[in-house]
Amino acid sequence: MAIALTQVVLLIASLASLALAANAAVGAISRFSSIVGISEVSAGLVIVSVATSLPELTVAAFSATTGNIAITLGDAFGSNVTDVTLVAGILLLLSPLHRIEAKSTVLALSRQLLIVSLIPFLLLVVRTGDWTLRLVLLAAFSYFVYRTLTT
Repeated sequence: MAIALTQVVLLIASLASLALAANAAVGAISRFSSIVGISEVSAGLVIVSVATSLPELTVAAFSATTGNIAITLGDAFGSNVTDVTLVAGILLLLSPLHRIEAKSTVLALSRQLLIVSLIPFLLLVVRTGDWTLRLVLLAAFSYFVYRTLTT
């Protein structure tokens, strides 16, 4: 009984800490975007996308050193598909598209998302990991960040 109570208290404390950290992150992103002069949507997309991709980057590093690349591909594709569908679904559920103030930004980013979604198909067709493909993927990432920040 005492263990269950301790776990509930820890869960509540963890959720409260998470809520405070999320609130602080949103405030910091908002201040950063106003200082740099970019839209809050663009700053949030870039910062949050990089931060949420760090676990996949860690898995990729460890699986590449052990030669188990299939884990990296499964983790990256599965995570990104889940992230995109859950976030877009929750966004549209809570705030329908006609209520979003930056409708043109959302539409422009939707086009970019569609183009970027073709990358897994490219990887399945090419089936190689030479330096050219690596540079193309890094260039695509750089272009996406650039377009996001200038939209």
